[in-house]
Amino acid sequence: MVLFGSIMKVPTKVLLESGEVAVLDEVRRLLSKASRSEWIREAVQEKLKRERARLREMQRVQAMIGYKGARTEPIFESIEGDGFADR
Repeated sequence: MVLFGSIMKVPTKVLLESGEVAVLDEVRRLLSKASRSEWIREAVQEKLKRERARLREMQRVQAMIGYKGARTEPIFESIEGDGFADR
C-alpha cells in the first residue's frame, strides 16, 4: 500500500465472467476510454467523490443538531451597556 496525501491506494483484484468483460469492453469503446482500468478508475473516483460529499453533509447536519441544543452567550452585551438603543 502506498500513501499519497490523504488517499491510500489499495491493490484490489476483481474476477469478471467473460460475458461481463465483453459488455465492459463494448461500453468502454462507446465512451472512448483508452483502457478498461482507466474507465474503472474514473468510475471509482467519481463514486468516492460522491460518498465523501455525502459523509461531509451528514457531519454538517450532525454539527448543526449539536449547535441547536447549545446555549448561546450574548456576545455584544458587554460593549452595548445601558441605553445602547438610545444612542
